[in-house]
Amino acid sequence: DEMWSPLQAWLAGGTGRGVTLAAVVLIGLQAVLRGYVTFTGWFVVDDFAFTSRALEQPLLSVDYLFEPWNGHVMPGAFAWVHVLANQWPLNYVPVGLGDLAVQALTGWLVFLVLRALFGARPGILIPLGFYLFSVITLPASLWWAAALNQLPGQLFAAAALWFHLGYLRRGSLRFGLGGVAMLLLGL
Repeated sequence: DEMWSPLQAWLAGGTGRGVTLAAVVLIGLQAVLRGYVTFTGWFVVDDFAFTSRALEQPLLSVDYLFEPWNGHVMPGAFAWVHVLANQWPLNYVPVGLGDLAVQALTGWLVFLVLRALFGARPGILIPLGFYLFSVITLPASLWWAAALNQLPGQLFAAAALWFHLGYLRRGSLRFGLGGVAMLLLGL
């Protein structure tokens, strides 16, 4: 009973804390589910090609970072591949942990956007749960090449929305520039 006292005191301390705790639990459950899916897989197809390119070319090379891959220009993803391939070649654990961290951070940002739009109401847990457990985001858990494209797009879209809401509500140039920066980083 003593173990729950700090949690009970925190929950009683303000409105919306129960919703925040429920969001953290949902994000944690998604991480467990996606972790199970992620770590039952391994590298496939494009993953090997990305790793091979990263091991053969220097990181700070225009040819390496900006060469289109199947119509995608993805310098941030190629930089990430370069770091992982050169630190832990063909080790799926850092790849999976990195993907799970980005997914959890994105889930938290989606929660912040929903909370900013609608307040800390229990009803926001429904669209949050839909986002977290939707099968449309599942390919990022099954295939690293898909994760390299999907996860940053989702992360930076959620961050851009959060900054844009801050700009609209506060009129702060800092939030406006933050939204533009998130949009550019996402692209």
